[in-house]
Amino acid sequence: MKARSVVFYAGDEQKSDVKRRIDEEVLPRFSEAPHFLGFVALQSEGSRQVVAMSFWDDGLEGSEAFSEEFQDEIERVTGAALARREFTIVRMLMRGTDGAVYLDVSRRTNVAEHRCSLGHRLIHDQWQTGRKPIPTWFCPTCNAPYTQQPDGTFVQVTDRSSD
Repeated sequence: MKARSVVFYAGDEQKSDVKRRIDEEVLPRFSEAPHFLGFVALQSEGSRQVVAMSFWDDGLEGSEAFSEEFQDEIERVTGAALARREFTIVRMLMRGTDGAVYLDVSRRTNVAEHRCSLGHRLIHDQWQTGRKPIPTWFCPTCNAPYTQQPDGTFVQVTDRSSD
């Protein structure tokens, strides 16, 4: 995974225009790019400094032209030059307000680690029904199998006999 950051300074009178452009132009266009994963914009407390970071699954080539357009527009709106950097994500962990881990990415594997509903790491497993192996996930801490749903969440398997 890669991250691209842009650092700039925006005064109070510019913040609403910058936010509107991010909401109406940047996010919709980035969301169309095949490797786009997410975006965050941060403002330093008591400062005009803004850091915008986009997250990408693979190469950033597909976003290059639009990123340059975005940077040119931010420079026009704020009158400030931008500092741009690219990073390799070494570690990323995101939890929801319920405490469940929704994203756990480590550079070691460069793939998200899947978690059970209690936040334990799942390991990939499979079980046999007749001649057909069924891929599933297993939580060694809960000692329970899980299946992945179409929305990416995991549900504990309570009864395998119907399969």
